[in-house]
Amino acid sequence: MAFHRVFIADDSLAFVDSAKRFLTLEPTMVIVGHAASASVVLERIAELRPDLLLLSVNLPGAGGLEFVPRIKALAHAPSVIVLALDDLEDYRTAAIHAGADGFVAKTKFVMQLAPAIAAIDAKALACVKIHD
Repeated sequence: MAFHRVFIADDSLAFVDSAKRFLTLEPTMVIVGHAASASVVLERIAELRPDLLLLSVNLPGAGGLEFVPRIKALAHAPSVIVLALDDLEDYRTAAIHAGADGFVAKTKFVMQLAPAIAAIDAKALACVKIHD
């Protein structure tokens, strides 16, 4: 697994704290910051340049799904994993259609995050091999 600089965009401080505790157990992850509203996310991403954004589907100020294209349009855009409380196929499909690189249910965060990141890493590696 590659090294990841992670930014968390979620208004649930309880979830952010839990995610941070979980991510700090993984030596290839470093949390570079978090924001509780959309108004702060773009500024912080430009400043901190994370390579992975964990983005709540219900982020205040801009629903996470509507916000994904704005994030992906940035220079040096991070990979985006959309987070939702429930593991609903509608959310998963909408996240991918919005341009997200993955989807993880908060209720299954521990089980689903590593495979979602591995899929992003595999896709990035395949793109590098194609361009070599």
